[in-house]
Amino acid sequence: MSYLTLFLWIGLPLLVSKGRAYFKKTPSRPTHPKSVYDKYATAFLLFVAVLQLCACVVRPPNVLVDLGIGLETPSFVLRNTFRNHMAARYPGWASGAVRPEDEARVATAEKIHESLKTTSARKEYLRHGHAAHIECGWCTEPRDYALYAAPPILVSYGLMLVLLGIGTVTWRKQLWRTYGAVFIGLIAICEFYMFAMHDAVLSEADGTAWSLYNSVRMWRHAGFAVLALLAALVDRKDEWTDEDVVKDILGKNQVIYNRSQASRLARAATLTDSNMRRKFMEHYKEHEAVNDAIDRDLEYKEIRDKSLQKYDLDKLMQEASALSGNIVQAAIDEGLIDPSTAAEISAATAIPEPEDPSQQTESHAPHPEEAQPVLEPADAASASTDSHLRVGKSNGKGGTRVRRK
Repeated sequence: MSYLTLFLWIGLPLLVSKGRAYFKKTPSRPTHPKSVYDKYATAFLLFVAVLQLCACVVRPPNVLVDLGIGLETPSFVLRNTFRNHMAARYPGWASGAVRPEDEARVATAEKIHESLKTTSARKEYLRHGHAAHIECGWCTEPRDYALYAAPPILVSYGLMLVLLGIGTVTWRKQLWRTYGAVFIGLIAICEFYMFAMHDAVLSEADGTAWSLYNSVRMWRHAGFAVLALLAALVDRKDEWTDEDVVKDILGKNQVIYNRSQASRLARAATLTDSNMRRKFMEHYKEHEAVNDAIDRDLEYKEIRDKSLQKYDLDKLMQEASALSGNIVQAAIDEGLIDPSTAAEISAATAIPEPEDPSQQTESHAPHPEEAQPVLEPADAASASTDSHLRVGKSNGKGGTRVRRK
């Protein structure tokens, strides 16, 4: 399985889900201004990213690259190249006249030259790095060099975890604690795989040996820099607070209230005109005829009764009323609305009490020829604005009875 196939197998479902969530119509989240701590956290993470980039650019020394020596280069070529390099860098080295401040560096260079004569020694040098090969005085086997090189690597991972934890103390950055830990774990797995499975040498086109240790170190710090940069630039979306939820609910209730008022005004305007009033009654007469036919259907009554038996309607209505009242009261306590506006909203969104079927009267719109409704414009507008209107039977006095509900 190739790396591309593995990436598609793991990443494609995630990308599809993210795309669907992006295009899905959801209520817009409220926006909150960033606090001072959020800005400090972003600046700190940017600073960490810069430090990791500097560590990525500054590489440990590699003597074989400096001398242009490969793995299979004969020892006499290494010796001659080393002599020329030392003579050019330290002019008095050939005659033994070395300045006191250069004696330590010259001794280290001579030690490196003696330890890199064999191919196996060069491989260990390229695998475990310059520091492990030079500074370790008790290392005699490849395992010893690996044990010596492991603590600095673990320290770099631990330091990155600590820096990431400090930079994600605010709630906007806290999602990067989980993502960052997973990302750092993946980098550690990849690094272990590189050291365990790959050859110790990455050869250049000219045959010069390249350090696997330095290459893995560079990619490690580059990954840390990318992680810190993402944590600095990408924040968690603003979450819904209790106040935001109350404001959203009140806004929706206000829309319902405004629509109810508009419906009442439209009905009042309709009932003030005789022709429109006649059409209004005919329209509702047709609807009532259809509803009466459905209500008289025995199968419909049986299914409706069975469905209603599953629910306690009185309890559901009480709970809904209590919930609506609690929301409005919370808005009043927070100072979001005044009591008068709350009363209007409660009246507009109140759930009516269920009527007793035995007390309900059959309501049919009269035929236009039987009785013409008589309603003054002012009375119609006032009645329509205050409450819903129901058109009843003719009252026998040439008018239409108006019931308040």
